[in-house]
Amino acid sequence: MQTPTLASLARQIRWLQAYALGTTLLLVSSLLVAFGPGSRRARFSEIDVERLNVVEKTGALRIVLSNKERQPAPHVAGEDLPRDGQTPAILFYNDEGGECGGLVFQGQQVNGQVQASQSLTFDQYRQDQTLQLVYSEEATNRLVGLRIKDRPNIPLPEHARRLTAWQQMPDGPAKNAALRPLRAPDRVFVGKSNDNAAVFLFDKAGQPRIKLLVDAKNTARLEFLDSTGHVLQRLPDEANSLRPAKGK
Repeated sequence: MQTPTLASLARQIRWLQAYALGTTLLLVSSLLVAFGPGSRRARFSEIDVERLNVVEKTGALRIVLSNKERQPAPHVAGEDLPRDGQTPAILFYNDEGGECGGLVFQGQQVNGQVQASQSLTFDQYRQDQTLQLVYSEEATNRLVGLRIKDRPNIPLPEHARRLTAWQQMPDGPAKNAALRPLRAPDRVFVGKSNDNAAVFLFDKAGQPRIKLLVDAKNTARLEFLDSTGHVLQRLPDEANSLRPAKGK
């Protein structure tokens, strides 16, 4: 076997370098053709991804699909806020890049008890959810419905700072007064709680004022309440229903 000379080794090394460079250029050219400005669509049979960002041409976020670990922090009114827990999510962003709603979902059994929830929300401008389609189940409690909430006209970052300051105030009239403009009460609920189908209408303080129910015993009733929860009128009138009809 002939021992290669230094000159032949040098020629082989140069050839390998040229081959590697040519292969790299060919690969880069292929990627540029496939994904460059002239490409209109890429097709995949299947793709695994932990997070997918849908952006405008400027790079501005419009939709994010993510697993729970890569879910972005809430960005509202130009500020990032801490997120209360993480789940897989599809998040929506408005023209200013602020989060404006989304879909979150989770479900599992913990110590033999179901813990599951799904929520599709639409947020008030620079605030939090004002419209929600929700399902939640924990142990034996199950809720399914549509919920409408009032939100204060305070940007969410400032709202969060005021709530933190309120929590540090001593109990008393001043603390109660500071909470009023920060409340986000329910105003409408339409849905099912356990075996009760219900429509609730709330006042601005979040107190139920009208209840329309079909309960677990298939009994239907309509109730009007005052601001303390006292029933002012109930239909059918239970007292009148017990009285004999006239002429009997």
